[in-house]
Amino acid sequence: TVACWLSANAAEIGQSVLLLEGDAWGPGLEWALGAADLEGIRWPDLEGLSGSLNPVQLAAGLPALAGFSLLGRGDGIPPADEAVTGAVVDAARSGYQLTIVDLGRTVGAASLLRFCDQILLVVPGRPGGVLGAQALLPHLGEVPAHVVVRGPLGNGLDEVLVAEALGLPLSGYLPFQRGTGREYGQ
Repeated sequence: TVACWLSANAAEIGQSVLLLEGDAWGPGLEWALGAADLEGIRWPDLEGLSGSLNPVQLAAGLPALAGFSLLGRGDGIPPADEAVTGAVVDAARSGYQLTIVDLGRTVGAASLLRFCDQILLVVPGRPGGVLGAQALLPHLGEVPAHVVVRGPLGNGLDEVLVAEALGLPLSGYLPFQRGTGREYGQ
């Protein structure tokens, strides 16, 4: 949800934006955005790609909505092939002012994490969310990370305490809104 909001906001202020699906275990960004029927390239279409990818051709082939381009899962999952993901990221860096990767729960070796310059970690403001995020932190490596705390907050917690518990700078707080994040089981 946050990745979609950030993409739409950046597009609204005039940036060229690509939102990349990086969550192999989620339902897919197309579903979350109501964009499953849009024509265009999806990750499975790029399977077996070798060499470089033309940024102009990539942009022309991707579905667009709310002013940004989307490279989603389609009926497959984001490829684990480093050559494919590397070619896509290189093309995205050349063809877009901003690329946002929704990593979801995927941070292992097959994730797009290794291509990220920054991490925005969305953490539920409850004890279980804090503990889960603490377990995840060692897997982020040296990538600079910030936290957005998502409500509802647990007893005795606020967004500042959650960020301090994680040792990360606080970038924002999202109050609870019914239905927000439901598509990702958050």
